[in-house]
Amino acid sequence: MKRSLLGFTLLCVGSLAPVSGCAEDDDGRTARANIGPSGGQISSHDGVLTVLILPGALETTHEFSVAPSDTPPHIFGPAYRVQPDVPLAVNAEVTYARRLPNDPTGTAVAAIRKDDFEAGTAAWIKLPTVELDVADQLVTATDSEVSLFYGLLEGDDISGTTSTTSATTDDSNDTDDASGETGSESGDDTSGPLSHDADIADIWANNCLGMGCHSPGQSAPDLETDPYTAIVGVMPLSAAVPYITAGDPQTSYLMHKLDATHALEANLGGCGCGGAGGPMPAGGELLDQSVRDRVRSWIEQGAPQ
Repeated sequence: MKRSLLGFTLLCVGSLAPVSGCAEDDDGRTARANIGPSGGQISSHDGVLTVLILPGALETTHEFSVAPSDTPPHIFGPAYRVQPDVPLAVNAEVTYARRLPNDPTGTAVAAIRKDDFEAGTAAWIKLPTVELDVADQLVTATDSEVSLFYGLLEGDDISGTTSTTSATTDDSNDTDDASGETGSESGDDTSGPLSHDADIADIWANNCLGMGCHSPGQSAPDLETDPYTAIVGVMPLSAAVPYITAGDPQTSYLMHKLDATHALEANLGGCGCGGAGGPMPAGGELLDQSVRDRVRSWIEQGAPQ
């Protein structure tokens, strides 16, 4: 596959300089590329992330690597580690090609700087967007350096991010972004105690019922009769982890269905559980990030009823 960015055509071998990034490590997940003063590019093994180094950005040649990572904080799309982090004389172009939210407003490529990560103060920094191509499902941004981690943020209401002009973590969810929930419940506070009956059950009622998927007698869990009993600690037919694992969102299949990561391997941000089918809600947009964060926090708190 190729994609056009600001006049450059990106192929597996860079159009600006020979690039070895198409040759991956034996595990098939780490891509490497030698890039020098004449420029070049490196893409992740799955083609989701591409970092384009322009001519004159580097003084010497470096061997770059890109690998998927679940180390940084959770975001909408899978995260990738890029090494080495080096300053650039000319901004790099960073492209993220993945299924965008149905409402892509505010979607942005984000980065975590190595110094922040090593200092224990890492937060996702929204990079300046230069192109949002909904037709080709990609976002392109610029970065003044090669950052340690890259990922994709959904909307402007993501907590735990900073802008490129602010060093203060923004933990607010003030932006009203109804990107995918019927009966929006954005802006919820997920820091306090949560329970299924008081804080989660309405999510299923407002978004998942009436579609014929979660009624009694269906293969999907019965979210109509007794949703708590139907999902907590219960194994699905199509995946190797429970719908909800109390205390662990990463091994909760339903959480991955809500995040649309259910079919991905663990190193790509998924559950690695052999998931199938589409994300939840079926046939609709993803729920607001704030709503999914509420489900995630409830699971982290032990999924109390």
